[in-house]
Amino acid sequence: LTPTMNGQLLVLKARIPAGYSNESVPFNHHRAEECLFVLEGTCYFQVGEDGYTLDAGDSITYQGDQPHWFRVVGDAEAVIIATMTPPVF
Repeated sequence: LTPTMNGQLLVLKARIPAGYSNESVPFNHHRAEECLFVLEGTCYFQVGEDGYTLDAGDSITYQGDQPHWFRVVGDAEAVIIATMTPPVF
């Protein structure tokens, strides 16, 4: 959704297939604040030692320098809007 990577904010929309998980290789971005909003489906997010199950309409905000991972729960894909500042991709 962000047309360029020249600014201080990244916004993206992602369709994530059922069964996806990055638990084996958690993300760990330096200097980034992140917010994820679940549009469709259910996701489990692990941030540091804390776990959260988010359904459509739920969101989570955290510091990206904490190890974090997620998985799609159930048989349906998940659709999320993710924002981060500054962009790290």
